[in-house]
Amino acid sequence: MDAAEDKSQESAKKPAVKGKKGKGSVVAIIVLIVALVGGVGATWYFMNSKANAQKKQQDSKIEELQQQIDKLKEEASKATVVVVDPLSTQLTAAQTKAQIIKDVPAKNYSGLSDYMADSVKVVMAASEYQTTVTKAQAITDMKYLNGGTSPWDFNPAADEIHSYKTGSYKTYLASASIFGTASNMYFVAFTLDAGNKISQVFMAVNVGLVIVP
Repeated sequence: MDAAEDKSQESAKKPAVKGKKGKGSVVAIIVLIVALVGGVGATWYFMNSKANAQKKQQDSKIEELQQQIDKLKEEASKATVVVVDPLSTQLTAAQTKAQIIKDVPAKNYSGLSDYMADSVKVVMAASEYQTTVTKAQAITDMKYLNGGTSPWDFNPAADEIHSYKTGSYKTYLASASIFGTASNMYFVAFTLDAGNKISQVFMAVNVGLVIVP
């Protein structure tokens, strides 16, 4: 009877051991889950804090840039813009000549308006036309040169200039300083006033008319 009782007691003890192991596993799983949740929470907190710090830094930079923009706008609004008309100052002979070289071959005589005096003497060789007119009329009269063909030469040699100034029309050409000859021999000469504006336009259908003594 003692042996049977011992076996019975051993059998009764075995389930109790299994129950203990089961409880231990559950506890271990719970601990693991808690650890995982805690780790995820800590990671999220770290990342969230980092993101917030970066956002604050970016917001600070944006605010700083906006302040700089506002300051520049304020300074710009106070600034006085001065527009200078290049023709409101003294022209140089080179500027006037450059405009003539540009506009005469192009037959764009109106482009010379700002480079002309208010009144201009216009002379046409071998004709009775020699009179002082408004700059608007002078521009119209310059259509006389429409018969000239490109290229035009506005850089005559020194001996050519001398022949112009001492030739048949020396009365008009002695004071001229800009001379041009078309490829088909049309001729034009410009006299400039003290402000380097065109005060006289002399024109001929052939340069030969000018150099004949």
